[in-house]
Amino acid sequence: MSRLLEVKDLSVSFPTDAGVVRATQNLSFHLDRGETLAIVGESGSGKSVSSMAIMGLHNPGRTEISGEINLNFGENNLEVVSAPEEKIRAIRGKNVAMIFQDPMSSLHPYYSIGNQLTESWLIHNGGNLDSKTAKAKAWERAVEMLDLVGIPDAGRRVKEFPHQFSGGMRQRVMIALALINGPDLLIADEPTTALDVTVQAQILGLLKDMQKEFNMGVILITHDLGVVAEVSDRINVMYAGKLVEEGTVDDIFYRTSHPYTQGLLNSIPRVDSGVAEKLVAIPGQPPSLIALPKGCAFSPRCEYVRQVSSHDCKVEIPDSIEVASGHSRKCFLKETYLPAGKGR
Repeated sequence: MSRLLEVKDLSVSFPTDAGVVRATQNLSFHLDRGETLAIVGESGSGKSVSSMAIMGLHNPGRTEISGEINLNFGENNLEVVSAPEEKIRAIRGKNVAMIFQDPMSSLHPYYSIGNQLTESWLIHNGGNLDSKTAKAKAWERAVEMLDLVGIPDAGRRVKEFPHQFSGGMRQRVMIALALINGPDLLIADEPTTALDVTVQAQILGLLKDMQKEFNMGVILITHDLGVVAEVSDRINVMYAGKLVEEGTVDDIFYRTSHPYTQGLLNSIPRVDSGVAEKLVAIPGQPPSLIALPKGCAFSPRCEYVRQVSSHDCKVEIPDSIEVASGHSRKCFLKETYLPAGKGR
């Protein structure tokens, strides 16, 4: 597989009256074409901030960004951090697209679904076409995409408005909107939020099918490890703006190496144990990104702090170490793998 995305030492900060919010710090990861990468972590861990940076959506006047974001689209290679806005706008929605968390706030309530889909297509494809020809082709493409994402009677429903669709169907519309120009890279930010379990499975299955259809690279952002096992190839675990563990799905679920990942896995409820079990929460709260603790940011919540004798987790910041090929963590623990959590 060819390399589609390379993020190197990405740091994103937001100056505020209360101090500097260090949303991501020295974040590095990659994505290949045709691969699905899940980025997981609690709210405030930097998942959405990093995806917005890839899309070039941060306000440069209010955001401090350093590092590199290299997108490889064949002839249209681009380094996003240093690129001018017009070059980013040219690839946004065409080569790289994003599904946002809440489809109801992302879709315009005053315009039909068809008008919103055709506008997205016309921006990148209608420049050299006669107006009537362009609109006809765009409308045909809109109906085709709604049909592709599984919306029944697409020819009729394309004329309807967002409020006439259920939550699951609106999410399908958002997927159609993101895919209408055949992007190379799709970022799905919490695409199953507020959907029931059955619809969640349908949306995740649809994303997997669309990835094969378009041969895309997919970044799936979520706080829930339970939704990524069936659709992801690799998982990045983020905490307090840093990548604390990365590996394959099997590495993360069966060869857990970081205490925070273990905590996330333990918090997944089991339905196959046959007995009622209490949910196991990670103690404490995520740290403030304005006043991060010294040393390892997870140390105030970590049950293994006293087992680390050669380092002081509350003073020293752990470097990334390779546990196995393609599997790394940032932790001082001598144990390579931690005990299996009940969420597995």
